[in-house]
Amino acid sequence: MVISVVLLAIYFGSLALALGSILGNKAISAAITGVVGISTYLVNAFAPSVEHLGKFQKYTPFYDYNGINPLINGLNLKNAFDLLLFSVLFLIIGIIIFKRRDLAI
Repeated sequence: MVISVVLLAIYFGSLALALGSILGNKAISAAITGVVGISTYLVNAFAPSVEHLGKFQKYTPFYDYNGINPLINGLNLKNAFDLLLFSVLFLIIGIIIFKRRDLAI
């Protein structure tokens, strides 16, 4: 369970880094990351109750975090790999775009 939480935190941290590199504004990138976090959490939470959200639940990072109930079944390596894969992807995008930015004043 702890590994899943750490991977989820790394996922949103690398998303914020990529957005910050793209947009150049930390407030906007933090706000977008927060909106993505809250909206994906709500989709994952309401998907069992709302029929139309059920098809989107498997695409949320919170499903990868807690989709197979890691407290009972242990860490699901496929879900952990998905979180890690997207985290690395966001990190690579953020680093590439940050290196290309003109930071000279």
